[in-house]
Amino acid sequence: VVGDWDDWQYSLLMVKEPDSGVFTCQAHLPPGQYSYYYVVDDEVVLNPDEQYEVDADRGAVHKDWSYQADAFRVFYCTGWEDTVMHYRRLQPGHTPPEHFHALPMSVPSSRDVEAGTWKLGTVVPSAEGEAIEFYLSNGKTGDQQREDRPSGGGLYRL
Repeated sequence: VVGDWDDWQYSLLMVKEPDSGVFTCQAHLPPGQYSYYYVVDDEVVLNPDEQYEVDADRGAVHKDWSYQADAFRVFYCTGWEDTVMHYRRLQPGHTPPEHFHALPMSVPSSRDVEAGTWKLGTVVPSAEGEAIEFYLSNGKTGDQQREDRPSGGGLYRL
C-alpha cells in the first residue's frame, strides 16, 4: 500500500492472514483523511470492492480516515539522557503478568526546560478495558540504574 501519509514515498508491506487469506497492514497515522492505492508487481491496482475517487495528481485512489487511537501517553520531564518506560498490560479479570515490556521513550517536538527534557511513551491498548502499570528508569543496570516509582516503591497505573 502506498499513500499520501508520507507523500507517496514508501510502501506499507501487506501480510496475508493464514486463516482468512486476507491481506492486511497496519499503520499508526495522525487523525485525518488519507489517499492510497495498492501496488502489485510494480503496477498500481485498485480494489474493486472499495470505493475510489479521482485525485488531480494521482488519478484513481482509495480514501480512508484515520482516527486518534485510544492510547496511554506518558509525558515525563527528566535530566536522564535515556529514559525507559517499563510497563505491563492489565486485562480485566486476569492476574497481572510478571514480565514488563521495556519501551524507550522518545523526545517529542518541544524545547528543553530547566528541569530537563520532556520524554513521551505511548502504549496502544490491545483489548477493551485494559490498563497499564509502569515505572520509569534511566535504562542502565547495576549501580548506575535509577528508577522513578511512586512513593513506597510501587507502580504507576493508568
